Amino acid sequence: MRNARHGNKTFVIRDRSASHNFHLYGPGIDRRTGVAFVGKRIWSPLLLRVGRYTIVCDRHPLTMVRRFNVW
Repeated sequence: MRNARHGNKTFVIRDRSASHNFHLYGPGIDRRTGVAFVGKRIWSPLLLRVGRYTIVCDRHPLTMVRRFNVW
């Protein structure tokens, strides 16, 4: 996802590695799974506001990072 419309969204996280995590942050949101966590999480609803969001693995922030804009 590179761009998304603002509003409530559902994120389904399927973490298959005990070496990584899923960290989403941006305007009004700062959610993460634990690094040791392996499994499925559903975050719903998450209110995405207009702005820029980042998804990153906290252990590997230089190589495992994606950003998207919400309009």
